Amino acid sequence: PPGPPGARSGVPPPPPTPPPPPREDDPTFVRRVRLAYMDRASKAHQQLLQEESQETPWDIPEWVFPVMLMAAYIACAVSMFCSIFIDLSFGTKFDRIQERNWYYACGIGLCLDILLLDVMRCSVTTVVELRRFEIRRRSAAGDFLKSRIRAQAGAGKESDLTYRKPGVKKPNVPNAAVKAPLLRNGPPEPPKIGPPVPRPAFLPPPGGPPGAPP
Repeated sequence: PPGPPGARSGVPPPPPTPPPPPREDDPTFVRRVRLAYMDRASKAHQQLLQEESQETPWDIPEWVFPVMLMAAYIACAVSMFCSIFIDLSFGTKFDRIQERNWYYACGIGLCLDILLLDVMRCSVTTVVELRRFEIRRRSAAGDFLKSRIRAQAGAGKESDLTYRKPGVKKPNVPNAAVKAPLLRNGPPEPPKIGPPVPRPAFLPPPGGPPGAPP
């Protein structure tokens, strides 16, 4: 039979469009991400072991290590000897006033170094270490990790994961007794009392029987 107009004779029609791949559920996605992470971590560990197992292309002499260790101490000793030599060479030429000013300058410089610079250095070091500890603690708790499961669920769609509901918050216990509210218009009126109840007839009169002691 003749085909549609404009179609070539003997050419098969194009294949139909394949259906979209099925969307994986949350447990499958988590399992796939975990396997990918374990594979990447294993490759990084193997590469690190391979780099550490490689031998250096040259041998370092043994005397280099003690010399590098003693270089800092040698530099400090040379600086101290130079300072002492300069102090002694100029100290013998000081007068009374110059000597007193020299003592004042040494005392002020020592106080600034101990009381100001070291205190500021310790304070800044403490703040930095506390910040690093807080970052490590939050990283271990997973505060900086972004959930890809929630991102795939969409902004307006809730995820299929079940979250733990927060418990009922207990009211705070006051430290002091609650004060009674102040009334602007004075104290409230006392309740109204009805008429007195009549005395029963079987009771003696209020004054007692005649002839009874008062």
